[in-house]
Amino acid sequence: MQYIIPFPGYSKTRILLQKEEELRHAIRHTSPPAKLAKAAERVRTAKLHLIKAIQSGLAERRLSDALPDAQLANLQRESEFWEQRPVEEIVEQYKKPGKT
Repeated sequence: MQYIIPFPGYSKTRILLQKEEELRHAIRHTSPPAKLAKAAERVRTAKLHLIKAIQSGLAERRLSDALPDAQLANLQRESEFWEQRPVEEIVEQYKKPGKT
């Protein structure tokens, strides 16, 4: 039996969820700022990897479908947002309950 990945970025989504939980754990246990920054940087990296995986999947579909152009533009903006976002903002986002 062959395993089929349900959508582009499936495994990257699981990794992102794991990194987000690690950051929340560090926040709950009032870890030192350096540890929080490292965890937030891991979330950023996982988020960028997920965006890239989704972009790749859409690029493959692009040959037969005109719709992904807008989606690709949105993903590019989101990628730029996460690249430029300060680590402190990422930590603050995950400190807020229900805002992630």
